[in-house]
Amino acid sequence: MVKSHVYLAKSVLNRFSHRDKDKRKLIYYYNFDTNKIEESTTASFNRINGYYTDINENILKRFSEEKIGNVINFLEKQDRIKEYDFKLPDKMKKIIKQYVAYQLIRNDSMMQMVKESMKNLNYNALYISENERQRRIDIIERYKKIDLKCLKNDFIEYEPIIKTFFKSLESLGIIIAFNKTSRNFVLISNAAPLNGYTVVDTIMNITLTPKICIGLCDKEKMQKKLKIDDDTIITKIVEEVFVLKYNKDLYKAAKNNKPNLLVGFEKEFKEII
Repeated sequence: MVKSHVYLAKSVLNRFSHRDKDKRKLIYYYNFDTNKIEESTTASFNRINGYYTDINENILKRFSEEKIGNVINFLEKQDRIKEYDFKLPDKMKKIIKQYVAYQLIRNDSMMQMVKESMKNLNYNALYISENERQRRIDIIERYKKIDLKCLKNDFIEYEPIIKTFFKSLESLGIIIAFNKTSRNFVLISNAAPLNGYTVVDTIMNITLTPKICIGLCDKEKMQKKLKIDDDTIITKIVEEVFVLKYNKDLYKAAKNNKPNLLVGFEKEFKEII
């Protein structure tokens, strides 16, 4: 049984870390219970023994954390970015959306919504067999009783469910914001819907590094508005005012949606809190 990082991938946390005199990787985070900026090692931050099963730890490592790390490495090497004119390999587009899908499953608020929606699952629908009806009843009764930890583990391990989450994201367009300023992005444990950041409003945003964040948006609106082809990714070279607004909105989203985690650097925390 291993200790699990419950909400955030270690490969992402490491990018917000600094080294102490003993060469340990440390991060700053804002504790909403104490209203203080606190410090933790990346190895111990938000870890619970046995939260995810060994099987699911392996799934998260192989299909989410390692793969998004490769995409981040690729994006960090891009030194000639043109706004609204960027091609990303299809494999990497899939990895980004797959990563978002796993992050949604790791999120308490999302899983609570899923659990509530189970109560409305229609097991008296027409044209279903008695076996299918009984199967739906069993699902509803099971999910009424289990906690979010068990629900997350069920969803991660059962491949058709992650495929359903991924399918819901497949048709969305990708926006990548590159931060070349001296101000850093902060990192929230939940995917937050933030609008008004680019020419197309985003449905959800996730910070990948202090200098890169991604957003998912309505792909058809994006293509019509910008007259771009299906392969083009929206890229935005952001200014400091953008980063400050983004950070303030993430702070508000984290504050209003507990339990939540906000990771960053002292300078940025002092600006937004």
